[in-house]
Amino acid sequence: MAVFTDNPSFPAGLKVIAIDHDITFLNSIEEMCNRYHYQVTKCNTASDALNSMERKDCFDVMLIDAHMPNMDVYDFVQHVTLLLKIPVIMMAVDSTKSSIMKSIECGACTYWTKPLAEEEVKIMWQHVVRKGKTENKEYEIVESLVVQECRKRGREDADASKETLAKKARLSWSPELHQRFLYAVNQLGLDRATPKKIQKIMDVPDVTKQHVASHLQVHFC
Repeated sequence: MAVFTDNPSFPAGLKVIAIDHDITFLNSIEEMCNRYHYQVTKCNTASDALNSMERKDCFDVMLIDAHMPNMDVYDFVQHVTLLLKIPVIMMAVDSTKSSIMKSIECGACTYWTKPLAEEEVKIMWQHVVRKGKTENKEYEIVESLVVQECRKRGREDADASKETLAKKARLSWSPELHQRFLYAVNQLGLDRATPKKIQKIMDVPDVTKQHVASHLQVHFC
């Protein structure tokens, strides 16, 4: 994610990547973004999008059509949200419950129905701020769980243990790992999905209950 907190003029300068096969629609997005001084990169093919995203820190937010040709959009969005850590907004003419749910499950922060309302574009920066707060929340949850673990064990060297456990807690949630997590939650049902049960179904070495608990709270609380 591009650095925006040091920019006193934020949200002016927000870096947006818009991906859609419809050039006319892309131009309309660009026009709306220009009114709020957002910087827009337009891509109308999957290869253009991948080439533009080679540098991980070059964008703050992504807009992408849910029906891009020659692209598994949902798999692509899942990789973007997990690896690049930027909010993704999916767009489509249709807005069925199933398509919205599928978008959210793969990591999109929201789903917009075409044609876009200018007010949506205007407040798009709020998703960037919210994403940053979510990442901070996950770190705080991990820290809290680590402290609880230290107290539970009653160690005198709590500070040293905290540092060790914190390092272990910094798990990289790859797309495959996140898929296992979602599978476990779906198998159990959200009301019965406790960290212990999810961990058991995932059955992945080095994934602790603390990892699962923090991931669960961030994505479903």
